[in-house]
Amino acid sequence: MLHWLCRGCSLIVLSRRFTQVSELLRRHCNAPVTTAGLLTLLLIPSIALQLNSRSFRSQESFSLQRLIDQLNLLQSFQGDPRRTPPTLWQQRLGVSLANDLWRYQGRDIWWQAWADDGKAYLVLPSKIWPQKVHSGIHFDRFQNYVLIGSDPLHQQQLLHRLNKRALPVISQRSNLELHCISQLLRRPAVIWNPDGLAAISRSLAPFVQFSRWGCLSIQLHRNELRWQGVIGSRPLSSSPSYLFPIPNNQHSTFTSSLKSADEKDHLLSLNVSESDFLFGSLLSKSMVKEPLETKFGISLLSRKRLAEAPVSISLFAKPKGRYRANIQMRLILPGENSRWLSVLQSISRHLKQQGFQQLSPSLPALNHPVAGNDVVSLWEESHANSKAIAGGWRLQKLSERQSQLDLAMGAAPLSDQSASKNIELATDEVMELWANPAGLSHLGLMNGRWPTAVKTAKSLNIRLRSLKGDHSRRHRWWWMSGQLKLDSDIRSRP
Repeated sequence: MLHWLCRGCSLIVLSRRFTQVSELLRRHCNAPVTTAGLLTLLLIPSIALQLNSRSFRSQESFSLQRLIDQLNLLQSFQGDPRRTPPTLWQQRLGVSLANDLWRYQGRDIWWQAWADDGKAYLVLPSKIWPQKVHSGIHFDRFQNYVLIGSDPLHQQQLLHRLNKRALPVISQRSNLELHCISQLLRRPAVIWNPDGLAAISRSLAPFVQFSRWGCLSIQLHRNELRWQGVIGSRPLSSSPSYLFPIPNNQHSTFTSSLKSADEKDHLLSLNVSESDFLFGSLLSKSMVKEPLETKFGISLLSRKRLAEAPVSISLFAKPKGRYRANIQMRLILPGENSRWLSVLQSISRHLKQQGFQQLSPSLPALNHPVAGNDVVSLWEESHANSKAIAGGWRLQKLSERQSQLDLAMGAAPLSDQSASKNIELATDEVMELWANPAGLSHLGLMNGRWPTAVKTAKSLNIRLRSLKGDHSRRHRWWWMSGQLKLDSDIRSRP
C-alpha cells in the first residue's frame, strides 16, 4: 500500500511540474504546448529503453535456444563473487582472467554445456567479455554469448554445428520449451536430451526413458536440494499448445508414503501407475521381446496389459549371504489367475533348465501362510557347498478381473505385512520414488556421472504428476518435483 501511495504522490508532483513548465513555454513561445505533449516527449525515452530491454531479452532467448538445440546437456548457475571461481572457469580462462570475470559477473547467470564430444564448455554472457584476452584461451562469440572450449578442435566442433542451422522462430516453440528457456536465463536450472540423460544415468538408462527430454529448476536450501520442472519421453518441442508447465493440482503438497528411513537396509521404494514408465523401452527391444515370446509365452497382448499394470518395487540390502540385495515387486494384473499361470509355468520350466531347484511353498522361508487359492513358487540356487534362495513369486486372485503378482529376486516374496501395501497414488500422480543414494552407491548401483553430492546423499524423493491441460492423462509429458537430502558436510559447488 505504501508503495502505491508513494507512486501516486510522485505522479501528482510530476503533473504539477509539467503544468508549470507548460505555462512558462506558453509565455515565451508562439507555438502551443500542452501538458500531454510534454508528457509524451518525456516518456518517449523511457518507452524506448523498455523496448530495447525486451528486444535484448528476446535475443538472449533466441541465442540460448539455438545453443540448446545443439547440446546434450546445459546447466545454468548463479554467480557468487564471495566465493572463488569454479574449477571450470580456472581451467578454461586461467586463474587471473577467471578471478577478474568472476568478480565482474556478480550474481548473474552463467552456463556449463556438454555436446557429443564429452568435454564441458563454459558459456558466459558476452557483455562481461573483455575486448582482448590471452591467445591461449579458445573462445568464440556467438550472438549474446561467449563459448569457451578446452582446445581449438573442441571449440570448432560446436561452432560448426551452430552455423549449420537457421535460427529457430520463437513463436514456434511450445509452452514447455519457452518455460525451460525462461528458467535457464533466470535461475539455476538444467536441460537435457536423450544423449545427455544416457551419459548421466548409464546402466539405469533403460529405466528412465520416460524422462528422455526435460528441464528442471534447482534450489539449494541448507542441506536440501530441491527441483521442479517438466520431463517427457518425447521432445518438448512436440508437446501440444494446451499443455502448460505447471502440475494439474499445483496446490498438492509433497508428502511421500514411501519414506522408509527407519529401515536401515531399505534402499529404494517406487510406486508407478503404469509399468510402461519403467519397462516400456526395455520390453520393446528385440533382444528382450523375442525370448519373452518364444521361451515364456508372453504375447504382444500380454505385454500391452503388463505395460498398463500398476507396479510397486522395493530394494533391500542384504548384509549377509550370496546376494548383496533383493528386489520385491508387486504388479496388479488384469484378468484372472489362469491368464498368467501359463506364463509362470513357462518361467518355471526355464528356471529348471538353468539348474535352479523348486522348493515347497510351505517352507519357513516364505514367512507367511499360503492361502488355498494362491499360486506360490520358491526357487533355490546351489553354488559349491552352499545354497541360497534365488527368488520366487506369489499369485493371488483379487477379483474376477484382477490378480496380484508378488515377485522376488534374491529372497523369498515378503508377506503382505512386510511388503509395500496397496499401490496408492494421488489422482494426478504418475510416479512416486524414495531412495537411499548413499546405500545404492555403496552397492555400485549408481555408476553413472552422478555428482559426489548425489552419491553420498541420505535420501531422495521424486514425484511425477500430470501437467495442467492433460485431462486424459495419456500424454507423454509430466511435471516432476523432488528433493535430495545432502550429507551435512557437502557444500554446493557447480
